[in-house]
Amino acid sequence: MLHAAWFVSNGLNVLDIWESEDHFTRFIAERVAPVLKGELGVQSDPEPQFFPLHRRFVAPGISGGA
Repeated sequence: MLHAAWFVSNGLNVLDIWESEDHFTRFIAERVAPVLKGELGVQSDPEPQFFPLHRRFVAPGISGGA
């Protein structure tokens, strides 16, 4: 539903809002992990943290990506 990412001195931070934790887990396993580990050879694993969303607000007239 929402994706934001930014670089920090020691890596990359990502914030995502998903329909559920299960949707996220499946996406990582099926789409991201095969590319990172198979094609790019990335050895480290992300360290996700999950929090319930309190409220989602989309300002009028806002849509699409950056």
